[in-house]
Amino acid sequence: MAISLTKNNPISLTKTDPLLKKLRIGLGWDADLAGGGTIDLDVTIFVTDENKRALSDMHMIYFNPAHKKSPCGAIEYHGDNKTGAGETGADKETADITLAGVEEKGKRIVVAASIHGWDVKNQNFGLVKNAYLRIVNTETNVEIGRAQLTTDHASDTALIMGEVYRTADGGWDFNILNQGFANGLGGIVLAMGLELE
Repeated sequence: MAISLTKNNPISLTKTDPLLKKLRIGLGWDADLAGGGTIDLDVTIFVTDENKRALSDMHMIYFNPAHKKSPCGAIEYHGDNKTGAGETGADKETADITLAGVEEKGKRIVVAASIHGWDVKNQNFGLVKNAYLRIVNTETNVEIGRAQLTTDHASDTALIMGEVYRTADGGWDFNILNQGFANGLGGIVLAMGLELE
């Protein structure tokens, strides 16, 4: 049974699934907003050092065709669902992480979700229905854990939802952070030590 992931209660991926080699991050949400219309959520992955500073601008993995794969090739973004259309409860955007392939300098893999065009559309996470983040063993398709988006972030337009990080013994842990930003993905980009394009 999948673990219910909660904020600041990390789990050991290595101990929970000793055979885990490839991890999928899945983001899901309902297409229809609480107030009508649709919303475009995006997954963005940052490969960072121990202090959560991105290793370079190419270590920001997202829908941009030039940024869909990390420089080491171990992290790959899939798809760009612009409306949330699709089956309820199904992942709308995903990224795969081959743990053994992550470069040694990459101590943390930070997972963010943001609303594309939030400022133009005047949208925030308070409008999103049934949003979740889940982690899955890509090879077995077994869900390891899942976190539902809470109402604490109604005014936020971007979130650092969680992170996969190396442990001292060479394993990997996962933690839900749910750190909100009111200024969209740009706020997270700056927090990761990168410059806005």
